[in-house]
Amino acid sequence: LPYFIVHAGEVFNYTVYAISEQPLFFYDNTNLFETDYKTGQILFTPAAADIGEYSFTITVVDDLGNYKEEEGYMVVTQ
Repeated sequence: LPYFIVHAGEVFNYTVYAISEQPLFFYDNTNLFETDYKTGQILFTPAAADIGEYSFTITVVDDLGNYKEEEGYMVVTQ
């Protein structure tokens, strides 16, 4: 995952990339945004109240239970 710089009031759109021969499911551990569990898309517009620094983890799991976790970092600015 790249280091994200996001601006309050602007749409943020990013799709987590992962490949497998099995269907994949995406999860995150943050309240800042939700990752679409089927597509891996992160799509949200942060508010001024969200300005700050955030660490989060994205987990990708396949039908066989194999998984990969990756840490991300996001800064929400004005």
